[in-house]
Amino acid sequence: VHGATVLDGDPQFVGEVVSGIGESIVYDPETGQSTLVHGGEFTPGTLENLIVWVDADNDGTPERTTVVAAHDGDQLVLWGDFSGSTTRVYSVWDYGLRSTSPAVDSGADTSTIALGAVTDDLWGVPRPLDGDGLGTGGTGDGSDYDMGAFEYVP
Repeated sequence: VHGATVLDGDPQFVGEVVSGIGESIVYDPETGQSTLVHGGEFTPGTLENLIVWVDADNDGTPERTTVVAAHDGDQLVLWGDFSGSTTRVYSVWDYGLRSTSPAVDSGADTSTIALGAVTDDLWGVPRPLDGDGLGTGGTGDGSDYDMGAFEYVP
């Protein structure tokens, strides 16, 4: 990528939001989605579009990952079939950036066709966004695009 910056340190993601052992995981072949009942008390929708890791065989290593398609209080709807997990051990991660992340405003302008014509992040936030408050050109290539899938929203 033209003038790409590579981070060799901690990108400072928000991190793990919740983890535990699901009460059940049921797969619906018509929708291609699994429903994991986690028994937690979270505001509906707050875990949507985050990443869930599932340790399918209880060896301490998450073997499967997907996006949380929907979240309704104590249930996570996941893309894919996770019903084969014998342990139902899961963790939900937020890969958004912290305000102190070196990836804030240090990415390349991806709005060009050559770089994918990306004008929004995965949450639908318009890119670029001046996350570091230094104005256009404070860091990176001058475009205020963040590195990664999500823009930091102050």
